[in-house]
Amino acid sequence: ATGMASWELVAPSSEHAPTARAAATLSPVSLSDSANPVGLLLFGGHAGGSDLNDVWLFDARTASWTMLLPHTTQQAVDASVRPDGRYGHSAITHNSSSEVVIFSGTSGRLFNAVLSFSVRTHQWTLHECAGASPSPRNDHAACRVAESMYIFGGGTAGVSLNDLWAYALGARAWTQVVSAGGSAPFPRSGHSLIPLGNRLVVLGWTYQPASFLGMPSGPLNRS
Repeated sequence: ATGMASWELVAPSSEHAPTARAAATLSPVSLSDSANPVGLLLFGGHAGGSDLNDVWLFDARTASWTMLLPHTTQQAVDASVRPDGRYGHSAITHNSSSEVVIFSGTSGRLFNAVLSFSVRTHQWTLHECAGASPSPRNDHAACRVAESMYIFGGGTAGVSLNDLWAYALGARAWTQVVSAGGSAPFPRSGHSLIPLGNRLVVLGWTYQPASFLGMPSGPLNRS
């Protein structure tokens, strides 16, 4: 019917494709010959007992996958940067969707570094962040608002969190956001975070020791 949405299973046209995995990130990106986000950048995840750090690019116009960087457990021998394999991290796009910024995640140990991947050069950059940073965590949520990346919640050492942080992408500096009023959402992990007008909206959670699904919290005011 007119105006009705429908799902479509996309069969890749390329010979090679990423292995099946869990807790990876998939980010919309622009390709070199298009100003619009017509690509999807896949990074990391967990598969078959391995925590991955491979990078794949999906071209939505041709339904084809291209591996940009293979999975490796070897440390780089030159000045290049490769993040450790991980899952439960977050990713947002920046610089007209030509750059993907990841934060945190886990691989036997928790991370709290910020790294960015250039779709143009296929190079990783480790951010030297100014000031205090969020504690290492995984299964948090992140979104971009203007020139800032916001992260909320997650889990660390068996404890769920409900702190909110803003990362200035240009200045590469973290600021913890303290609510001026209202009740903060319960500590949680495995939730979603999206901007809506002048607010951030949190939806869903896994809260230790009990688990809940589809319980929206009150919106968070960014101002």
